[in-house]
Amino acid sequence: MQEGTMKVIGFIASPRKEGNTAWTVHKILEGAKEQGAETESWCFNDLDINPCQGCFGCKNGDKGCVINDDMQILYDAIEHADVLVLGSPVYMG
Repeated sequence: MQEGTMKVIGFIASPRKEGNTAWTVHKILEGAKEQGAETESWCFNDLDINPCQGCFGCKNGDKGCVINDDMQILYDAIEHADVLVLGSPVYMG
């Protein structure tokens, strides 16, 4: 990434990879990319993320989370991002 380039990350919380939520997040990222941003997207349904176990391992020193799952990859991505785009479906029937 070039110095000064904005990094925008999109998170898709819908299981439908080609649904409205994914489409919306991708359109936002497309617009950011057109403006010179570096973009990346993650679909939660493709990731293995386990819930917090409340062990406070993250609070003890600089060891970080004790759960070895895909969230470790996201922590790094989030730390280096300038903007987060969160897409979550709303099912209204």
